[in-house]
Amino acid sequence: MHILAISDTHSRLRSEIPDFLLEMKGTFDLIFHAGDIVGEDFLLGLEEIAPVVGVRGNMDSDAFAKNLPELRQFDYHGWSFGLIHGRGRGDTVPAYARSMFARPDVILFGHTHVPLLEVRQDVVMLNPGSLTSPRIGTSGSYALIQFTETDLECRILSGAGSEVEEIAQYRSRRPL
Repeated sequence: MHILAISDTHSRLRSEIPDFLLEMKGTFDLIFHAGDIVGEDFLLGLEEIAPVVGVRGNMDSDAFAKNLPELRQFDYHGWSFGLIHGRGRGDTVPAYARSMFARPDVILFGHTHVPLLEVRQDVVMLNPGSLTSPRIGTSGSYALIQFTETDLECRILSGAGSEVEEIAQYRSRRPL
């Protein structure tokens, strides 16, 4: 399974989707969006790349956002995921996100616009940063999640094409 994880796009229009993502149409099984999508047209554009599983962020106030839940916990091909936008400031956001779920394998969250990949209480905490509105660095960031029944890999990347930089990586293998 190949999943694109993004957050804090703060974009209204389909035309604001980065070109490199449009070129990756058909590459992903799903897109996880951790909130602050902002515009329905942007969301519909993402849906053309891959099905989107998203949550509502604090900036999602348009009518379409009322259909998005504030959090989701679900199993997908043997792995348990928690998806939430987040609340608070800076380093309080991961703790808030962690407190909202019992024990998923991965919690994906956003809100800070700053990428983070760490393990807390045996749970992978993944904030892909902001794809289109970064607070650090010059280019947006996003995460790729790949997994099989036994293996999980999460990578946070920044940039596109030949300019891609890996910010963080996590790999795990479940005991058989």
